[in-house]
Amino acid sequence: MSSVDLYGVRDPGSESFGPVLSLKQLWVIFWAYRYIILAVPVLFAAVAIGVVKFLVPKQYDARVTMFVAYQGGDTLSSDNIIGNDVWGFISTQMELMRSNGILIPVVEKLGLHKREDYVRRYVGDGSEDSLIRHAAAVLFERTYVLPGQGTRFMYLFARDEDRDFSATLANTIADVYMDVQLRQIVDPVNKRIDRYGEQIETLRANVEAAQTKIAEFQERTGLVNLREAVDVEGGRLSDLEQRLGDAVAQRQAAQARLCRVRKGDTGVVDSALVSSLRTQIQAQQTLLLEKGQSLGPRHPTMISIRAEIEHLQNQLDRELRTFIGSAQSEVNSLKAIEAELEAEVEANRRESLRNRKHRDEGSRLLQALDSATKVYQSALDSFELAQFGTQMAVTNVNIISRATPPARPVPGGRKIIMMAIAFGGILAAGACLLYELLNRRIRCREDLEHDLNIPVLMELRPAS
Repeated sequence: MSSVDLYGVRDPGSESFGPVLSLKQLWVIFWAYRYIILAVPVLFAAVAIGVVKFLVPKQYDARVTMFVAYQGGDTLSSDNIIGNDVWGFISTQMELMRSNGILIPVVEKLGLHKREDYVRRYVGDGSEDSLIRHAAAVLFERTYVLPGQGTRFMYLFARDEDRDFSATLANTIADVYMDVQLRQIVDPVNKRIDRYGEQIETLRANVEAAQTKIAEFQERTGLVNLREAVDVEGGRLSDLEQRLGDAVAQRQAAQARLCRVRKGDTGVVDSALVSSLRTQIQAQQTLLLEKGQSLGPRHPTMISIRAEIEHLQNQLDRELRTFIGSAQSEVNSLKAIEAELEAEVEANRRESLRNRKHRDEGSRLLQALDSATKVYQSALDSFELAQFGTQMAVTNVNIISRATPPARPVPGGRKIIMMAIAFGGILAAGACLLYELLNRRIRCREDLEHDLNIPVLMELRPAS
């Protein structure tokens, strides 16, 4: 049997090493010292409560509630839409509220660099700028901003030992932030107003010069209304060309019908009499074939049928000649109309060519006037909008409720008490375990089997 000491460590010459204490042994030890392990954390908690109540100064958090009404693009623009990056905007504003651009003006406005609690840990050259930056760093640690859960609200908190001053601090930060927001909107607009004011006079002179040139052109050419003259002339020529195209199509269709009739195609003749004659001729020819099988060519019936066919054919020829004459008259009439329209189109084109130079010149003058007027009007609109915007400018973030002195301090002592309880419990458990290892006792079956390597045959428990 290998030798084992009281702590469960085998002799170096033994075959193996086992664990010092099993989980059950640890449980039995902690259960034996349970009252001490419970009493020490309670004692530490009582001490922590006393420290928090009498030694740790109370801190108060004042809150300012803000609402984000972010709109993408220029705030003074007329085509604003809600931006897709609103949450990025909120994060940016949260960082801006705690930046030196906001905190340093707050320090200067409230004189925080002259307060003892803001320069207590100051290390520097003693200059006012250095003190202000140090106080701004302390203020940064005492302020924080939280976003609303799924909303567009932001909550600005400022912490101080004085409940009234914490509200003043939070409201001052919010006011400075709102001023910075307003300046970000108004300053670019003021610069834009100055720039527009310098350009408007030049643009007005350009418009007047363009109007003078048009007046001189109208007096020289006699074209009073340039826009209407161009439109009417172009519409007239387009109408004449359309009518000419229709006349050519009608004349070509009439010639095609005439040509087909002359070639013997009676299918294009729109006449009930011609259709009837063709039907009768076909019927007589069919009858002639049928009778010809049983009768000779000199038979009276055969002669009668041939005579009838000849009579019907003469009537059809007369009717077709009448139709051909009518179709020829229609073609001649359409040719005359076509020639008349061609003459009108040609005359209109010659007139257009004569006036092309004047129209082109007038069009260029009109374009110059329109361009100058459009630029001038756009500048006027922007100038008026900018002037109106400086009066009606609103920020993207609005204060919903200002900070008031908080009624209760920040529950920061709860964390200290919980840490004291946890530290007391760990310390008590560790001290008890150390004491047990230094003064080892047999408390359970595992102490005999594992530590002393003594087999246990029976374990007797107290009667319940």
